Amino acid sequence: MPPQDPHSMASELTRPWRRTTFRRGVGAGGRSSMKLYQIDKVTKLGGIVLKKKHVLAASDKEAVQQAANSDDCPVCEILKDGKQVGSIT
Repeated sequence: MPPQDPHSMASELTRPWRRTTFRRGVGAGGRSSMKLYQIDKVTKLGGIVLKKKHVLAASDKEAVQQAANSDDCPVCEILKDGKQVGSIT
């Protein structure tokens, strides 16, 4: 029997799986503590949305801080799960 090519599909199927554990952003129970926030650039608070941007943040405060640090956000609303959690004016 000829030797197997180390990159062949058969060698991939017989190779044991390696499990990688990522520590960053993992909270209790192994679930990620990062949440998805939507930052809407608006004409005025409650006004027309000009641009939408999605960011990951560990807390509402961190999401608002990311929006405040953005040059693209003179007036913005920060949303999580469709509910406003903060604003920048």
